[in-house]
Amino acid sequence: MKKYLSFIVVVFLIYVVGYIAISLLIDFLWAGRTYLNDILVESLYMGAIFTFMFCGMYWYMIKDKLQYLMNNEISDTPAFYNLQESQFHVSSASTFQDMCNQISKSWKIEFMDQEHHVLKFRSGFANGAYLRHSGENIYLITFPFVGYANGPAKKARQFHEKIKKFLTS
Repeated sequence: MKKYLSFIVVVFLIYVVGYIAISLLIDFLWAGRTYLNDILVESLYMGAIFTFMFCGMYWYMIKDKLQYLMNNEISDTPAFYNLQESQFHVSSASTFQDMCNQISKSWKIEFMDQEHHVLKFRSGFANGAYLRHSGENIYLITFPFVGYANGPAKKARQFHEKIKKFLTS
């Protein structure tokens, strides 16, 4: 969750700097008397409120998907919006451990079950994936963390295709 904490800090800093810049610009345009201390204190309060609301809302939207990726439950079909499912073949020389090593180089593995050949991983806080390996067959599910808009759904489809190409090459 260190990445999410750094996300929160970046959102806070961007808001505070933007608020200070806009406040100074407005004071300059209307020839008002600028009290830098007041602007700094006000920007910190407003930044904290905005960051809490924005990041809290984002966390509320992605927490179920992160919990699914991190728990030990092996269920094939989570009930998420904009799922991408597929089954495909890989060469018989590819073992589950080889696939795990390949995937861990590019994405963050959240859960791995050697016995059932199940792998759950994610790409930052944008997309999640569930992969089950059985012999030469691969069952893959990908989903966006925030899937109620066209942008994240499109990126989830691209993520799905990227994984398929990555594993079949």
